[in-house]
Amino acid sequence: MKRIACAIFVFLGVAVAIHVLRAQDLRALTGAGACLHDADTTTPNRARRDQAIALARAINGAQAEAARRTGRYQTLPQLGNMPPTPPGFDLRLYSDGDGYLFSLKDSRDPCRFGIFSDQYGTLYQLSPTRPLIAS
Repeated sequence: MKRIACAIFVFLGVAVAIHVLRAQDLRALTGAGACLHDADTTTPNRARRDQAIALARAINGAQAEAARRTGRYQTLPQLGNMPPTPPGFDLRLYSDGDGYLFSLKDSRDPCRFGIFSDQYGTLYQLSPTRPLIAS
């Protein structure tokens, strides 16, 4: 089961990377706006990103507590009272009991900024301003 969870996490990361690269190409072709979470982020976007990070930390903390208490990781509804998902962010959490992974992606951002984590508790932030593949 852990292999399945890891495979899903890797697949999800690759899918987001491909989506970000396509978004960057699309912005270059269309002249669309800049990434919302780059060095020039606005105060409201920074606040939404900080709320998303706080939610991610809360999920990891609740999952760690659930695993300590029950020996199993939980689905989102089973975690109970979580901070709200920030406006414009999409939250997906997958759990098979033996592990979990989740993503928080900003649907307002042309670059599709995302935060990811799993049962190991490390938060990953995809920074679309850094190239993922050398060209």
